[in-house]
Amino acid sequence: MKKMSKKYTVSEISRQTGDKPRQVQRKLKNLINIDKGSYSVDESIVDMLYPATTNDNLATINDIEVEYDVIEGFSAEEYQEFQKRLIEYPLLKEHLETIMNQLEYFKESSASKDRQMELILENIQQRNFIEAKDKKLD
Repeated sequence: MKKMSKKYTVSEISRQTGDKPRQVQRKLKNLINIDKGSYSVDESIVDMLYPATTNDNLATINDIEVEYDVIEGFSAEEYQEFQKRLIEYPLLKEHLETIMNQLEYFKESSASKDRQMELILENIQQRNFIEAKDKKLD
């Protein structure tokens, strides 16, 4: 939720600046005009609200120094999808690290089971050899 900014009355501005209330009203009237429901705003207000603007219109890509080799435009829908992916990235990276750790564990577990199976086979062979010796089948 957006935080509401503090609003000042003409009297408060007058006290803070030392100007008379009528002077404050005149200055405000020069900065913002409302004529038949249509607003006109002084360029100093626009510059204050949107510092990236020039005197006559918004800055273009050519007005901004760019350090990147590729600049790509997005539709609003594509940009929202891009933002979702940026948010998901750290979670996916963490999940991938967990999976890699599990994979390493399973590799080690598999190697251990292979060693156990080799020992079991070796013991079976030895037992068979001993039984064959006892029965004089060698």
